[in-house]
Amino acid sequence: MTMSTSSGFERTELDARNTAETLRLRSQGFTYRDIGNRLGIDASTAQRRVKRALAEITMDSIDELRRLEGERLDALQLALWPKAMEGNAQAVRAILTISERRAKLYGLDQPHQVTIEQWSMESIDAEVARLTRLLADNPDY
Repeated sequence: MTMSTSSGFERTELDARNTAETLRLRSQGFTYRDIGNRLGIDASTAQRRVKRALAEITMDSIDELRRLEGERLDALQLALWPKAMEGNAQAVRAILTISERRAKLYGLDQPHQVTIEQWSMESIDAEVARLTRLLADNPDY
């Protein structure tokens, strides 16, 4: 909810909390319809709140969130490290998962190379002819 003031509209604390809750639910994978049902709002209102919240996140905020997430990963790894070094397979798997998450968070992995092949009608016809010959030459294939 916003309040009308002499300088325009200001968001209230309740509006900020509702928007934060909407964003939290969306980040957990809830659909806008699910969020709306939980919070008693329309799906379109839930979507609007999520978009507004994401638009308000500045680069400084993103860097801060990345730093905080990195600290959480460090704490988890630190807690599991002794067990992993003792050979606890479950702890080792957890450490590897944390390492993978850290690599994604900081962009440490090389990007995957994708090759896109474009087919023309001529190349499709040629491939169909090739496969037809292959089947004719090998009836048991």
